[in-house]
Amino acid sequence: MFNFIVSIAAQVSVRFLFVFVMFLGLMVLPAEAASLTDRLNAYPDWHSKPELNPNFEEVAYPAWMSGTWTCESTLIDMVAPIPNVKTPGFEGNRKYLNDPIRFDVRFGATKTKATRKFGMPTIINFSSSAQEKVVVDRVFNALSIGRAYLGDGVIESVKINPNLPNEQLTTLKDGLQLLSVTTGHQSERPDSNSFVTSEFFQQIFRSSDQPFLNQVETTTKYSYLAASEIKLANSNASSTANANANSTTKVDSVEADRNEIPTIVADQYTAIYLSPQDQNYFNAIGTPVALYRYQLKLTPATT
Repeated sequence: MFNFIVSIAAQVSVRFLFVFVMFLGLMVLPAEAASLTDRLNAYPDWHSKPELNPNFEEVAYPAWMSGTWTCESTLIDMVAPIPNVKTPGFEGNRKYLNDPIRFDVRFGATKTKATRKFGMPTIINFSSSAQEKVVVDRVFNALSIGRAYLGDGVIESVKINPNLPNEQLTTLKDGLQLLSVTTGHQSERPDSNSFVTSEFFQQIFRSSDQPFLNQVETTTKYSYLAASEIKLANSNASSTANANANSTTKVDSVEADRNEIPTIVADQYTAIYLSPQDQNYFNAIGTPVALYRYQLKLTPATT
């Protein structure tokens, strides 16, 4: 699989191999029981995989995430926890530190119900008995993110397996393929305006050489800020400021003007784990070999 990464790195940024994890979500053996919030607070001291539910259905997002958003994603930290073990492209990704990348993402309300045969999902049922929930538009997001990082025309197609909705196949114009298989996720609602979700999935990189497997975790905490809440917070900050009152009022006014619309902010953590096929697997034993932390800001898309 590293052959796949190296070959694609000669044509496009290796970061392509990780950007799709933002909106994708492998069943893993349970790690120590802990909340997702506790896990985020422990970053980067991660030494095991998260405990996730073996759920094949899509993550249900809060209603306030429904719609199309312009996302500004900024890589603010990257860590290689295991000495002398690094994923291809890790050092090259340093050039993205503190450099915002913008793209549109979409979450839509849909009625979904995974039917099962012999314990496995078979097809999405859009019957009236299915529950309506807000889910990520994986095809739209993969294409949008891919264009932002790779440019137009690099991605040939993104397809969801109609019989196994947890499988997504991305094909590049040169025939290289990335198969992402989601087999577990977990979510928490700390309060009405916060949402924490974690997905664990396997990436299978297909090329003319032997396929390579990689395991990826993405854990994200979203916080919703309504326009009225933002303006109220700015007003309170202005009224309580004792020093530099004039300067503070000016800054608050600018922020209020900028945030007349609802905003979602998020901390997102991506962890890369070695698969058992990797020669360094026993040097890691469940510890991630690469950690990336992003800050996200989502505002309603204008187009």
